[in-house]
Amino acid sequence: MTAFPDPGSDARVGLERRFWSKVKRGSPDECWIWQGARMSTEASSSHGICSLSGHVTTAHRVAYLLTTGPIPKGKVICHSCDNPPCCNPAHLFVGTRGDNVRDMISKGRRYDATGKLKVTLSREQVRDITDRYVAGGISQHDLAREYGVGRLTIWRLTRGMRQPRQPNEDAAEHTLNEALALLLSSLNERTVLEQRFWSKVERGEPTKCWLWIGSVTRKKYGYGRLHVTFTGKQYSILAHRLSFLLARGHIPDDMCVCHACDTPLCVNPMHLFLGTHSENVADRQSKGRTASGERNGSYTHPERRPRGDRSGLRLHPERAARGERSGAYTHPERVLRGDRSGSRLHPESRPRGEHNPAAKLTNEQVRDIRTRYAAGASKAELGRLFGVSHRSIRDIVNGKKWTHVQ
Repeated sequence: MTAFPDPGSDARVGLERRFWSKVKRGSPDECWIWQGARMSTEASSSHGICSLSGHVTTAHRVAYLLTTGPIPKGKVICHSCDNPPCCNPAHLFVGTRGDNVRDMISKGRRYDATGKLKVTLSREQVRDITDRYVAGGISQHDLAREYGVGRLTIWRLTRGMRQPRQPNEDAAEHTLNEALALLLSSLNERTVLEQRFWSKVERGEPTKCWLWIGSVTRKKYGYGRLHVTFTGKQYSILAHRLSFLLARGHIPDDMCVCHACDTPLCVNPMHLFLGTHSENVADRQSKGRTASGERNGSYTHPERRPRGDRSGLRLHPERAARGERSGAYTHPERVLRGDRSGSRLHPESRPRGEHNPAAKLTNEQVRDIRTRYAAGASKAELGRLFGVSHRSIRDIVNGKKWTHVQ
C-alpha cells in the first residue's frame, strides 16, 4: 500500500470527501454500498475499486484505512456481512487470507445445500464456451455477459485454446494515429469509444485531476492505457493521449501529450498540452522531478545495485565478451581506426599541446627546447631546465611529440 495521507491534512480531507461521496450510507448496522467503479462490470456484487495516490485499490480497504487506521502487513480486510461492495466500517475486520477462507466455509458460502461446491457454470456450459471461443467470432467479454460471469473466468477457461489470429491480407496496414483517425471519423464508433473510455475515468471538478481506473502500463507511476481494435488488429493507446484526441483532435506524429499536473493517471483534458520530447524532459527537470544526485536509485536503494560479489561479472563471468569473443575481434570493422578514427575525422575535438589539461609545456617552450638543442644543449640539461624527462626532450627534438608545433 502506498503512503496514506496524514489525518487533518488537505490531502486526507480531499480523499475523505471524494471517497464518501461514492458510498450510499445508511444506518450503522446496514451495508453501505459503494456506488463507484467495480472490479467486474458484469457482477453487481463485486468489490468496489478506487484510486489512492495514483494506484487502484479496493474500496473497503480505503474505508478501513480512513476510519480505523493502518492495515498490518500481510493482512486482508474481510467482510462480516459477506457483501463485497459494502464499505461500512462496522462490517470490516482484519484477518489473514486463511481466516477469510475459513470464514467463507463456516458460513456455508462454498458449498450448496447438497454439500457440493457452488459453481456458476455447468460442465456443458464450460464445454460450450470453449468450443465457441475456439471457433472464433466471439470475444471473451461477449461470453462473459452471456453466461453471467466475469471476463477473467472466461480467460481462465479458454487461455491458450484459440489459434493465433491470421492476418487479413486484404486489410491495409495503419499506424496507431491513422487507425484512431479513421475510427473517430465514424460517429457510431466514436460514440462507443467515448462511452467505453469515460466509464473508466473517475471524473471530478473541472480543475481537479480525473484519474484513470482502468488498465495501466505498470503498477507504480504507470500511465493508463486502452486497447482498441480496428480492421482486425488491436492497438494500445495511452489514456491521456486518447483523452486529448477526443477533446481537442489531431496529435502530430512528433509531439507528446504532456501533463501540467504531473500525475500520470490524470486524463483531464484541461491538464494536458502538446510538446516535443525535449520540452517534456525540460519541464520535468524544471520541476525537480528528475531522480538525480541523492534522489537517484543508487543512493535511495543501494541494496538493489548488484555490486562486488553480486555483480553480473562475478556471478556469470562466462557472459563477459573477453579475448576472441570481444567486439574488437568479432566485428573489427566496427572499431574506428586509422583515417576513420575520431582524431582524424574531428581533430578539433582533441585537446592538443598546451590545451591538454595534462600538458607540462607550452608551445613557446617547445620551440625554445628545439632551438637550444640545435645550439648544442644536451637532453638531460633541457630536461632539468623545463622540468620534464630526457625521454620527453628526445621525442620533442626527434619530431615524435608536439608535431603540430613548428
